[in-house]
Amino acid sequence: MADGRRRGLSDDLEKKNLLKGTLGRRELIKLGGVVLGGSAAAAVLAACGGPATPPAAAPASSAAPSSAPASASPSSTAGSASAKPSGSAPASASASSSSSVAASSSAAAKPSGSAGKVIKAAFVYLGTANDHGWTNAHDDGRKFVEQQLGSQVQTAFTENVPEEAASQRVFEDYGQKGYDVVYGTSFGYMDFMLAAAKNFPNTKYEHCAGFKTAPNLSTYMIAQEDGRYLNGILAGKMTKTNTLGFIGSFPIPEVVRDLNGWAQGVRSVNPQAKIHVVWINTWFDPPKETTAANSLLDLKADVLASVTDSPAMSQAAAARKVYACGSDSDQTSYAPTAILSCAVYKWGPHYLKSVKSIMDGTWKNDQVYYHMKDGAIDATPPASFIPADVAKLANDAQAKLKAGQLDIWAGPISDNKGKQLIGANQTLGDIYTGSAPLPGQTKTDAYIQSDQMNWALDIIVGDIPKS
Repeated sequence: MADGRRRGLSDDLEKKNLLKGTLGRRELIKLGGVVLGGSAAAAVLAACGGPATPPAAAPASSAAPSSAPASASPSSTAGSASAKPSGSAPASASASSSSSVAASSSAAAKPSGSAGKVIKAAFVYLGTANDHGWTNAHDDGRKFVEQQLGSQVQTAFTENVPEEAASQRVFEDYGQKGYDVVYGTSFGYMDFMLAAAKNFPNTKYEHCAGFKTAPNLSTYMIAQEDGRYLNGILAGKMTKTNTLGFIGSFPIPEVVRDLNGWAQGVRSVNPQAKIHVVWINTWFDPPKETTAANSLLDLKADVLASVTDSPAMSQAAAARKVYACGSDSDQTSYAPTAILSCAVYKWGPHYLKSVKSIMDGTWKNDQVYYHMKDGAIDATPPASFIPADVAKLANDAQAKLKAGQLDIWAGPISDNKGKQLIGANQTLGDIYTGSAPLPGQTKTDAYIQSDQMNWALDIIVGDIPKS
């Protein structure tokens, strides 16, 4: 199965089954390598370019481990706001667990909550907690829960768990150890979490970005496109060539809406700009991300964005003295002269809400989707070198998103084939053709979480590959 946080869904059967939760693993795609952005980009991407040096704290290996441990030996903390990972990835990608984390002396402290017990919460990660991207953001959420609840919660995490059948043993190991809740932070864990939930009905499981549920399994996701839109405003105003570049991991709905969300921001201030896309079919591979970035820079792109997990793209942009938009976490320190702003994902509010609901006995198997107005996603302040009038455009839009007063998908919207998809008085929810939205969703949320966004906005060059 292809590496990835999420998997794309393509055929008619998958479209019918997506919201019903009946999709089987054999119906999940195996993505091949596809490159967009013209033959020049393809030629350069195929070459062995010299990558920029990855950040010192980045994982030693970009590949997910080939198999999960038979029995997880999780790192854990207990109500310690200061407890942190050791600062380096495991020596081997097949290591049985993450590096040890020192437990706080408050581990045995009696909680002040009404539940009368310490809630044990476990987190399962595809990458390392210090990847400066996707997993880093989830681990920040774990630490946020510790900071807020202190001795009322004990957390643990396991890193480098691949999206394979062996991951089920990690989820079940936490259940067997008596953890109250287990969070799986990658889409590819879905069926394995479902199986674990059935085997351990007294443990609550929560799956990031999935759509299948059980009495003790819920899902959660955030509107990443909100932050991308703000970054796009800055990108659209700062480009001098009107040529921009985007590195896509996999051509799946989540990534396509990130691309289109960024493009919407660009288009809102600069409809003459064009965005070229390179697909690299991996979430974390700094050398490949650098090579892809250079292929776009060779096309005269002077602002880059990506849905990948390392700062390598931004470092490549800095080396060529152009701009970039960071992803997942605040990556500014890795390319301070290049990064305009970063889309920052804040999982802490959801994890805190979830743990508190277990404490007070109100937890249920919801399927929730959070926006910027919910405090789940944000963007870092515009870089100091950005002109004040340009920064104000992004800041004003950010204020409206936080107040729930801006719909980034408001029409008219056309694809790059010349077809108008959304009319002047419409939004994405108006063209949603699926079943009734799931609990916690609006019709627009349901649209962008499904595989119906298989189109590219009119300023994007090239097709969205068939997944």
